[in-house]
Amino acid sequence: MNLKKGTSMKAKKIISIALAIAMLLMTPTQAVFAEGQQEVTEDANIEIKNADFQKMETTENVPDVTLYDEKINNDTVEENQETEITQQTDKLNYVVVNKKYIEQGDEQQIVVSVGNGITVEAATLNYHRVSDGKTYQAEMTQSNEEALMFDISYVKNAETGEYQLDSLDYSVSGENRKIEFSEAGIDAKYGVNTEVKTDADAQISNPDSSSDNEIVEDVVSFDEEGNQISENSIEEAIAAQQADSTKSRAVASDTKTKNVVVVLDPGHDATHAGAIGVNGLREEVLTLKIARYCKEELQQYSGVTVYMTRESEACPNPGTSSTNDNAKRVAYAKSVGANVYVSIHMNSGASGAHGAEVYYPNSNYRSDIGVEGNKLASKVLEQLVALGLYNRGVKIENSGTGDTYADGSLADKFGVIRGSKNAGFPGIIIEHAFITNSSDAAFLSNENNLKRLGQADAAGIVNYFGLTKGTWIQDSTGWWFRNADGTYPANQWAYINGAWYHFNTAGYRENGWITLNGVRFYLEADGRMVTGWKQMEETWYYFDGSGAMRTGWLQLGSTWYWLDNDGKMVTGWKSFGRYWYYLGPSGNMYVGNCSIDGKRYQFCDTGYVVDSWIYQDGIWYYCNSDRTYVKGFKKIGSATYYFNDKEQMATGWQNINDSWYYFESSGVMKTGWLLLNNTWYWFENDGKMVTGWKRVGAYSYYFEKNGAMCIGKKTIDGKSYDFGTSGGILTGWYIKDNAWYYTKDDLTMAVGMNQIGKNKFYFESNGRMVTGWKYVDNNWYYFDSMGAMRTGWLQLGNTWYWLESDGKMATGWKDFGPYWYYFGASGNMYVGNCSVESKRYQFCNTGYVVDSWIYQNGIWYYCNSDRTYAKGFKQIGGATYYFNDKEQMATGWQNINDSWYYFEGSGVMKTGWLLLNNTWYWLENDGKMKTGWKSFGNVRYYFEQSGSMVTGVRTIDGQKYDFGADGVCKNVQSGWNLENEDWYYIIDGSPKKGWLLLGNTWYYLDSSTGIMRTGWVNVNNQWYYMDSNGAMLTGYQKIENQWYYFNKSLKKIPNGALGYTGVTPIMGTSTLGKDRVTVVQKIVSHYTASGKLYPSNALNGVGVLGGTGGAQYCHFL
Repeated sequence: MNLKKGTSMKAKKIISIALAIAMLLMTPTQAVFAEGQQEVTEDANIEIKNADFQKMETTENVPDVTLYDEKINNDTVEENQETEITQQTDKLNYVVVNKKYIEQGDEQQIVVSVGNGITVEAATLNYHRVSDGKTYQAEMTQSNEEALMFDISYVKNAETGEYQLDSLDYSVSGENRKIEFSEAGIDAKYGVNTEVKTDADAQISNPDSSSDNEIVEDVVSFDEEGNQISENSIEEAIAAQQADSTKSRAVASDTKTKNVVVVLDPGHDATHAGAIGVNGLREEVLTLKIARYCKEELQQYSGVTVYMTRESEACPNPGTSSTNDNAKRVAYAKSVGANVYVSIHMNSGASGAHGAEVYYPNSNYRSDIGVEGNKLASKVLEQLVALGLYNRGVKIENSGTGDTYADGSLADKFGVIRGSKNAGFPGIIIEHAFITNSSDAAFLSNENNLKRLGQADAAGIVNYFGLTKGTWIQDSTGWWFRNADGTYPANQWAYINGAWYHFNTAGYRENGWITLNGVRFYLEADGRMVTGWKQMEETWYYFDGSGAMRTGWLQLGSTWYWLDNDGKMVTGWKSFGRYWYYLGPSGNMYVGNCSIDGKRYQFCDTGYVVDSWIYQDGIWYYCNSDRTYVKGFKKIGSATYYFNDKEQMATGWQNINDSWYYFESSGVMKTGWLLLNNTWYWFENDGKMVTGWKRVGAYSYYFEKNGAMCIGKKTIDGKSYDFGTSGGILTGWYIKDNAWYYTKDDLTMAVGMNQIGKNKFYFESNGRMVTGWKYVDNNWYYFDSMGAMRTGWLQLGNTWYWLESDGKMATGWKDFGPYWYYFGASGNMYVGNCSVESKRYQFCNTGYVVDSWIYQNGIWYYCNSDRTYAKGFKQIGGATYYFNDKEQMATGWQNINDSWYYFEGSGVMKTGWLLLNNTWYWLENDGKMKTGWKSFGNVRYYFEQSGSMVTGVRTIDGQKYDFGADGVCKNVQSGWNLENEDWYYIIDGSPKKGWLLLGNTWYYLDSSTGIMRTGWVNVNNQWYYMDSNGAMLTGYQKIENQWYYFNKSLKKIPNGALGYTGVTPIMGTSTLGKDRVTVVQKIVSHYTASGKLYPSNALNGVGVLGGTGGAQYCHFL
C-alpha cells in the first residue's frame, strides 16, 4: 500500500500506528480514513511490505482494515481551501471505522485521531442516516492523547440504513473546535443491516487460510524523523505503540484466543489492611497466599500469562489512598493487556454469616462485559462450592450514591469492577469465606485449604477460558489426549490448540455425528468440532459458534435460512401455520417481489407471502398470503373486486350468477349511483344492479329491467307516477312550515304512533310530528326534539322521570334491583326527606331510598334502604339501637326477652359500667344487665337482681363478704367457687392457676383464667385427661373406645402424662414400634430366649411361654 505523495512523516507514523491498532482491536471489516497533507515532500511514499496483504503466518485473527487518503488534487489548491485549513486548529490524522456492516445486537466502534501531542478533553462525533437525513451524535468513551474512541450500540434497536460520518466537535484546554470530514476529503460510511461501498485508501484483509501466497512477517512503522522501522511481529508492533481501547478483552469459552492474560489482585496490603477475623486471621495475608497458589496452578497451563498486582505484603503503590491504589491496580492490568481482573478477598460480618460469594459487573453501559463477568464468576463459585463452602451466589451491587457510566446508566459500586469495565475487560471480586465465622476461619487456618482455594480459583478461570495442557497420543484404538498430570479428558469437551474436541467415556477422540444433551454436533475426521456451513451428502447443515447444529430460523448477515428438525437446510416452499415462505436453491429466504415457477409472489421483509397485487403481461391478479390467486369476489382494503376463472381482475359490466355488476377501470366494484352514457343506475351495497322500485334517501325511484332510472311520467302496475327530470318521488321525512312530516313507503302520510327505523314517533291527525309531552290513551309520553319517543331515565331541568320500555311515564314506587325510587303523580322523582303514604323516607340526590333516621311526631325511627322500618336490635355505625314493635327507637331501661338493657337518650345501647342515680350497674358486651358475681382479673363484684352493684358488708350464700365503698370484694371464700357455670379454686382471695393437688387428686386450673379444666389438657406439650369433676386420670384408661396409658413422670409435673396409646409400657418400647401387638411379641421373645418356665399355677393352664399360652399371658394388660 502506498500513501499519496505529500503525506508528512508524522502523519505516516500515526497511520502505521493506526494500522497496528486496527490489527489488534478490530474485527472484519474495518476502514481507516486518513487526511493527506498539502505540503509536498519528495520520496514521501510509505510502503508496507507485501502491500497486497497476502496471508500472514499467525493464528491470530487478522481483520480487514481499509485506509482512506484525502481526495485532494495536489496540483490545484484553491484559495478558499487554504483559508479553511488555516482556520482548522488541528490536523485530522485518520478515521477508523471498525465495521462496515453492523447487525442487530452488535456495536460499532470508531477511532478519530486529531492534532499532534494534544489532549482532547471532550468530543462529539456527528453522523447521519443517508436515507432520511436523520442526525445522530456519539460521545467520546475513551481517549489516548489525540486518539479518540466512540462506541455506537445497536444492541437494543438496529435502525437499518447507510450511515455517513459528518464532523467532529471537540475541546482542547477549554477551547471548542470543529473538523468537517467532507472538507478533509473523508467519505466514511458504514451500514446497519445494509451493505455499503466505501472508497478505501488502504485495506488489510483477513486472509483465506487456504491461500498459498507469500507469508508476511513484518509490520512497518516509522520513527519521529520519518525513518522506517520494522517490528518482527504484529505483537511487537502493537507493544511498541500501546493502543487504548474500550474493546472488551474478555474471552468467552466459545471464542478462545491464542494467549490469555489474567491479572490476579490480592486484596488489601500492609498499608491498606483488610478485615481481622477469628484467631487473628488477617485478610491481606490470606489473599496474597491464595493468589500465589492460584498463579502457581494457572502457570501449568499453556496459552495463559498471569500477573499479580502485588507480590508481597507491601502496598504496590506507596503513598496512595485505598481508592487510588485500586485505580492504579486496574490501570496496571490494562497496561499488560488483561483479559480479566480477579480481585481476591475475604468476607466479614456477623458471626453467623458464612460461605463464598462472587461479585461481577452489572449489565449497564457495556452489557457484554457484564455477561462475561457473570460467566467467569459462576465458574469460580462453582469450584469454591465444590470445596464444601456455602454457596452465597454470584451477585452484582450497583452504586448507592448514584454514580453513573459515560452513557448515564447506573455504575457498579465497587471501584475495581467499575474501573475494569471502563478499561474494557470484566473484573470480579471473590469473597472466599467469612474470617469472622468460626467454621470458615477454621477452614482458612489450614495452609492446605488456602492452596485448595487458590487452585479452585484457577480451576474456575481455566474452565472459563477452556485452557488445556497435555499431548496427543494414538494407540490401536484411536486418538486420546494426555494432560500434563497424566489424566485425560473423557466424556467431555476439551479446547486444545485452538479447536474443540469431544472425548468418549473411554477417553478417545470422537468424530462424525454426536448428540449431547439433545444437541447435535459434527466432528471432522481429525476430531475438530465443525462451526459454520457444512455440506454432507448434498445436504447443507449449519453449526453455530458453540458447534451446536442449528435448527429453525438462522440469520447470517442480512439473509435468513430455515433448517428443519434434522438440521437440513430447507429449499422451496415452507409453511408455518398460515404463513408461507420460499427458500431459494442456496437456502436464502425470498423477500420482495419474486417469480417462482412462472408466477410472481410478494414476500414481506420478514419473508412470508403477503396479500398483494400482481401485474403480469398487462393483466392484474391478486395473490393471497396462502399463495393462491384469487377467483371470484375479493374485498381488498375498503373496495371489492372480482376475478374471473382465469384469476384475472374484471372491469366494466359483468354478469355474475344472473346479476349485473359494474367494475371501474381500477377494478373497484361500483355501488350506489352510476352515470354512464347519460343514464343513471343504482347498485346495492353488494354491487348488484337494481331493477324496480328503490328508495334512496327521501326519494323513491324506479329502474327499468336494464337498470336505467325512469324519468318523466310512467305507469307502473296500473298507477301513474311523475318522476320529473330527477327521477325521484319524495318519500320519508320532509319539512313544511317549520314542522316535520313523514310519507310512508306506500306514499300515505303518517299519523298517530309510528315505528320508523329504530324509534317511535307520534304524528297529529294533520301529520305534524309531536315533540315534548303528549297524553295518549290515559298515559303520558315524552318525545325529544327530534320527535323520537324516549324511554328510560329522562332529565328535564332539575327533575328526573322514568319512562317504561313502551314509553309510558312511571308513577309511584319503582325498584331497580336493591334500589327503590318514588315518582309523584306528575312523574317527578322524589329526592330528600319526603312523606309517602303517611310515612317519611329519605331519598338521596340520585333518587333512591337510603338508610336514614326519621323523626316524626317527636319520635325517632330508622328506615332501611328497602323501605322497611327497623324493628328489634339494629347496628348503626358503630353503635347498637333497639326499635320496638311500633318501630319506635327505645331509650332508658328496656326488658327484652327477659333481660334488661339500658339505652341512652340518643338511643345508643349502653355497655360496660353505668352510673345511674348514684347506683352502678354493669352491662355486658351484648348489652345485658349483669346480676350475681362478676370478675375482672383478680377483682370481683356482686350485683343484685335489680342490677345494682353491692357495697359494704353482705352475706351471700351463707358467706359474709366485705365489698367496701367501691364494690370490690375484699375477702373471697377460699376453696371451690362456682361462677357462671365455671369452677375456680380460691386461695388467699385469688384464683389458683396451674396444677392443684387436693388429697391424692390432681386438678388443672387454666393458666390464664383459673377455670378448672376437664377432658384433654395439653400442658408443656404433654397430654393429660381430666374427668368431668376435673380429677386427673392415671394408669390405663379407655376413652371413647380407645385405650390410653397415663403414667409418664416429668420433673415438677405430677405423674400422669400420656405415655402410650393402646399398649402398656411394662417392658418398654420396641424399636419395631409401640403398638400393643408389637410389644407383647417382644415380651414373648424375651422370655422364650431366657429358657425359663413360669409355674403352672401362674400360667393358669395356658402353657409354657413361647407358645400360644405365652402370648396370651404376656397380653395380660
